[in-house]
Amino acid sequence: MGLWVLPALAALCLDAAAIEVEISGLAPELEENVRDYLSIAELNDEEAAADEAAREGDEAENDVPESRVRRLHAAASDEIAVALQPFGYYDPSVESSLERSDDTWVARYRVNPGRRTFLTEVEIRVVGEGADSEPLRSALAAIRLPEGVALHHPQYQAAKDMLFDAAYGAGYIDASYQRAELRVNRSTREASAHLVLDTGPRYYFGDVTIEQDILNDSFIQRYVTIERGDPFDTDRLVSLQITLNDSGYFNDVAVDVEREEAIERHIPVVVHTTPRPTQDYTLGLGYGTDTGPRLSIGAELRRLNRRGHRFNADMRLSNIEQAVAAEYRIPARNPATDFLALRGSLGNHDIGDWDTRQLAVGATWHDAWRRVQRRIYVSAEREEFSTELTAPMTEDAVYGGIQITRQDADDPLYPRRGHSWSADLRAGAEALLSSTSFARLHVTGNFVRSLGARIRFLLRAEYGAIRADEFGLLPPSQRFYAGGDRSVRGYGYQDLGPVDVNGHSIGGRYMLVASAEMEFMIVGDYGAAIFADVGNAANDAWPDLQRGVGVGLRWRSPIGVVGVDVAHPLDDPDTDYRLHLSVGADL
Repeated sequence: MGLWVLPALAALCLDAAAIEVEISGLAPELEENVRDYLSIAELNDEEAAADEAAREGDEAENDVPESRVRRLHAAASDEIAVALQPFGYYDPSVESSLERSDDTWVARYRVNPGRRTFLTEVEIRVVGEGADSEPLRSALAAIRLPEGVALHHPQYQAAKDMLFDAAYGAGYIDASYQRAELRVNRSTREASAHLVLDTGPRYYFGDVTIEQDILNDSFIQRYVTIERGDPFDTDRLVSLQITLNDSGYFNDVAVDVEREEAIERHIPVVVHTTPRPTQDYTLGLGYGTDTGPRLSIGAELRRLNRRGHRFNADMRLSNIEQAVAAEYRIPARNPATDFLALRGSLGNHDIGDWDTRQLAVGATWHDAWRRVQRRIYVSAEREEFSTELTAPMTEDAVYGGIQITRQDADDPLYPRRGHSWSADLRAGAEALLSSTSFARLHVTGNFVRSLGARIRFLLRAEYGAIRADEFGLLPPSQRFYAGGDRSVRGYGYQDLGPVDVNGHSIGGRYMLVASAEMEFMIVGDYGAAIFADVGNAANDAWPDLQRGVGVGLRWRSPIGVVGVDVAHPLDDPDTDYRLHLSVGADL
C-alpha cells in the first residue's frame, strides 16, 4: 500500500466520526428545545440515515467534513440564544468546547440562561360586531395570560389562536387582528402582549344541497343537521362530510362553500358525491388461539331501494363455529345513528364443552340516546345442545333486552387516554314461550391511561349474573364462562366455570373477570407488555378466582393492537404456559 493512501484513510475515518452533544445548566424543557434547535445535534441523524442507506445498498453522502463540524459548533451559541427566547430568556451566556476522542466528536455547552423576562402589560380585547357574543366572551374568560407572569411565547400564541378560532367558529369568518404583537425590552427584562381582534360581520349558513341521484332527497337530507340561519361553522361542515363518508353510500364526498353566492351573509353550501357500488363482497382469513383458523365470507347490498334500506349476509367457519347470518337494515329518522335491524342466524357452536345447534330470529332498534349508544331488542332462539356423554336437549329462549354502551377515547385504535363501558340486561318468561323464566345482566368496563410517552396502563373488568327458575333448562349460549384471549389468559377458551359429573365445562350463573396490564413501546410501533388476570365463572355470586400472569409482544398495527402473549396459569398444576393471540382495539 502506498504511503499516499494513509492520509486519505485517516481523513475518511475523521470524516465518518460520530458527534455527541452535551448540554448542561438548563431545565429539561429548555434543554429539549435547545437540542432540537442545534444544527450540530442533527449531524447524528444524518449519519444514521447514511448508515441505513448503506445497509440497503443505496449511495449516500455519509462523510461529515471537519470544517462543517467546526462551523456548526461556532454557530451553536447563537442557535442556543434563539432557542431560549420563546421561554423569556434573551441574554444567555454559553461556555462551549469541541473535542475529538477516538472516532467521536464531543461538543459541550454549559448554558446560563440569565434573567427571565416577565409580562408587565397585557392587552387582550375584541372589537366589532361579535365583541359581546357568548363564544368570544367565553374565549376571553378562558385565556390565561395575566400580567406579572414569566414570558412564554407558546402561551401567547395559544391565546391568539384560541381567540381567532372562537370568532371563526361562531361565524365571524372575516375576523382579523387589528393588533397582534409581543414587545420585549431586553434591558429591563419586561414584555408587553397586545391582541386586538376585529370580528367583522357574522355569516350564516344558507341552503345545504347534496348532489346525488341514488337516494330520495327526503332521505339524504336527514343526514344534514345544519339549519338555514345557523352561524357558519366549518367544523359542522367537516362533521357532515365525515358522516356522509361513513354512511356507506358514497365513495367520495366534497364540500363546496359558495361564499361568492352569499345573500345577506347567508352562505350556500353544495356537497358533491360519487356513489359507491351497490354490492360489496368480502373474504377474510384469520387465526386466533381461541378459534383456531377461521374463514369469513360476506355480502352486502347497500341500496335495496331509494330509502336507503340495505341487506347483508355472512358466513363464519372456524373450529368452534360454523354459522350463517343475514340482516335487513332500515334507517330511521337520524340515519347516521338510528336504524331497525331484522336478523336471523343458523349455526353450530362449541360453547364450553357443549356442542350446540342454534336457530335465532330477532329485531333490534339502535339509536343514540343521552350520549350513549342504545340497543333495544327482542329475540327468539331454539338451541339443541349436548356433550360427549349426555343426550341432546332442545330448549327455547324468547327474551327482550336493552344494551347501552359508552366510549370516550383520544384515538379509537390506539387510545392513550380513554374508557368504555357496556351494560346488557335481558329477560325471558316461561309464559312467553321460553323454556324457563330468567333475567341476565352482563356489564363490562375498560380503562386506558398513558404513563409517559411510551407507556400505557390498561384495566379491564367484567361481571355477569343470571336468575333463572330452572337453570338446567337455560341454553348454553345464555350462560357464563371464563378463560381465553380476552378473559383469563393462561387458561383455555371457556374452560373456567362449573363442570358436570364428567368434568365438562357447562357454564355458570355468575362470572367475574379482571385484568391489569402495563405496555411498553420499545422501538417505533413495537413493544412488550406484562399482565395479570383473575376470574372465573361459578354458581356463586362471587366466584373463586383463578389467576394467570404473563408477558407479551405488541404491534401497533393499522387495524389495532396485535398481541402475542405467553401466560402462566397459577392455579392449574397441569399447564405450564399457554400462548394467546389477539387483534383489535383496546376499548
